[in-house]
Amino acid sequence: MGIALLIGPFFDSRRYFDDLCSVSSAALPIARRVPDSPVEAHLLTRYGTALQGMRRFEEAIDAHTQAAARYRQLDNAGSEAAALNNVGLDLLQVRRLEEAVHTFYRAGSIFQQLHDRHSEGKVLTSLGLAFERLGSFEKAVAALRLAVTISREFRDRPTESKALGNLGLALQGLYQFEQAIEVHQQDVSICQQLQDQHSEGIALDCLGKALRGAGRFEEAIDAHTQAATIFRELHDRHREGIAVGGLGQDLQKAQRFEEAINAHTQAVAIFQETHDRHSESTALTWLAAALHEVGRFQESRDAHSRAIQGLGEQAGEDAR
Repeated sequence: MGIALLIGPFFDSRRYFDDLCSVSSAALPIARRVPDSPVEAHLLTRYGTALQGMRRFEEAIDAHTQAAARYRQLDNAGSEAAALNNVGLDLLQVRRLEEAVHTFYRAGSIFQQLHDRHSEGKVLTSLGLAFERLGSFEKAVAALRLAVTISREFRDRPTESKALGNLGLALQGLYQFEQAIEVHQQDVSICQQLQDQHSEGIALDCLGKALRGAGRFEEAIDAHTQAATIFRELHDRHREGIAVGGLGQDLQKAQRFEEAINAHTQAVAIFQETHDRHSESTALTWLAAALHEVGRFQESRDAHSRAIQGLGEQAGEDAR
C-alpha cells in the first residue's frame, strides 16, 4: 500500500497510466481496512488520475467523487477541494459542462474559506476552461487572467502554463487571434523551459489553431506537425489524433486538399481506435469537405453520412 503511494507520482509523471491503475486498484482493498486514514482517499485520487489518462472518464468521475467524500469525512477540506477540481475536469471530458462549473465553484469556495489563494488560482484555471467550452468567452478571459496573475505570484510555472493555454483558447473564441498567438507562444516557451514535452505538444496544438484563425496557414501547419510528432513519440494516440486533425484543417485552409485528405483519414482512424466518436465525427466532416473539393463526391457523401450517424449516436449516449 505504501509502495503504491510512493510510485504513483513516478507512473503519473511518465504517463504509465495502465501501471498506475493496476497498482492503485490493487492497493485500495487493503487501504479500506484502515479506519480514519487518508490513504484510501490518496489512492482513489491516483486511481482517478490513471482512469482519466486512459480516457475512462465516467470511472474517473466515480473515483474522484469517492476521494472527495472520503476527505470530507476526514475533515480535510483542502484535499476535498482538490478532489472536486479533479471531478470537474473529468466532467469537462464528457461534456457535462454545467455540472463541471458547479463543481469548480464548490472547490473554489472551499479554498477561499481556507485563504488558500494558490489553490484557488488552480481552480480558476479549470473554471476558465469550463467557461470557454460553454462559449462564455468574456467570463473565461476574466477568470484565466486572474489565474495567470496568481500563478505568477506563487512562481508556479506549470499552472501558469495551463492558465495561459486556456486563456489563449478563450481569446480565440473572441476572435482575438493575434493576442491568442502571443499567449500560446508564452505557453510553449514555459513548457520548453520545464522540459515538459507532453504539455509542449498541447501548447503547440493550441498555437496551431490560433495561427490558422489568423490566416497564417503555413505556420499553423508547422505547429501542428511538431505537436503530432511529439505525441507520436510519447505514444499518446488520442492527442496525436487531435494534432493530425488540426493539421488537416490547416492544409485544407491552405488549399492543399490531397494532403488534407490524408491527414483527416489518419485522424478518423485514430479516433476510431481511441473510441472518441465525437472527434471522429468532426474529422469525418472535414474529410467530406476536402473530398468534395477534389471532386470525389461519392466518397464525400459517404464520409458526411458517417459523420451524421456518429453525431446521432453520441447525442443518444449523452441523453442517457
